[in-house]
Amino acid sequence: MSEALPRIAGGALVLLAAYDLYRTVLVPRGRGGPVTRGVCRGVWGVASRGGDRVRAQAGPLTVVGGVAAWGALLAVGFALVTWPALGAEVTASGDAATPTGFLTALYYSGFNLTTLGTGDLVPRTDAYRLLMIAEAGVGFTYLTLALTYVMSVYDALKRRNVFALGLHQRTGDSGDAAAYLAGALPGPPAAASQDLTTLSEGLARLYEAHHFYPVLHYFRLPEPRYAMARVLFVTLDAASLIRSAPDGPDAETLAESAAAEGLWRAGLRPVRELAPLFLPDRTSDEATDQSERDLWRAHYDRSAATLRAAGVACRADDAGFARYAERRAEWDAVVRRFATFMAYDWNAIAAPASGG
Repeated sequence: MSEALPRIAGGALVLLAAYDLYRTVLVPRGRGGPVTRGVCRGVWGVASRGGDRVRAQAGPLTVVGGVAAWGALLAVGFALVTWPALGAEVTASGDAATPTGFLTALYYSGFNLTTLGTGDLVPRTDAYRLLMIAEAGVGFTYLTLALTYVMSVYDALKRRNVFALGLHQRTGDSGDAAAYLAGALPGPPAAASQDLTTLSEGLARLYEAHHFYPVLHYFRLPEPRYAMARVLFVTLDAASLIRSAPDGPDAETLAESAAAEGLWRAGLRPVRELAPLFLPDRTSDEATDQSERDLWRAHYDRSAATLRAAGVACRADDAGFARYAERRAEWDAVVRRFATFMAYDWNAIAAPASGG
């Protein structure tokens, strides 16, 4: 029984590593495996207490930590399976005495897992010869998947940052959705619809990237323009303003277009489906109080003034604001939670025209 326990524990660790690799690298939905989730939360829990430079290391450290955790689980797991066999089923080559400590088993497991094959410890039974081959195969698979995972995460990160920067530039580097709309709406509705569709497609790719690689959420750059909260604020604020502020036949055509609906739905999808995966559990968001609604009103009035200055006819303020507030209530609280969790100042995320 004493020999069976290490083998059972070792087998469980190997299965845990395999399951976590499968859930994190091969399954394009959800939070990843339990080990990876623990590494992400642990690293972010420490990094979030530091300044911007420390927080910026959270993403790379979660990737490194996840890969290292998989390797450690596999190495220790196979070592535990081998440990009871040292001196009998696995022995030193030649006539040398076989060390029987756990570190020897870990050494044997490590060179099998990395396919080094130094040969100073040799399996003497068919079962352990097959286990050596199996471990080498698992090690090769692990190294291949880990390398693919790291490359894919950084490719997705680059595409995410390019989209966020492009959105920021559309606002004139201000982070103000009204500034973007002031440049897009005065032209023909077809041109604005095309750009809204482009933004919707970018949001869809962003959403899917975070499903494929949940670790992306923990890549927290110091510049607010790259934050998920900023991307969601600008796109959802733009979609809300399109449906509330502009007036006239062209405005109605654009507001009811598939492009405007696509931007609205593409922005809401991360709010509704990614937030439960990444943000701390919360049964409900606070109701909007009057002071917050007053800030929304100030934001709406400034946005409408920006549009009017660009030659865009706007509805009467009360009618337009009522439409705007109804839509903003669907996303504001969750976007704020994204900002708070990633330690961004809301005024930096929603500057300059959001209020509060």
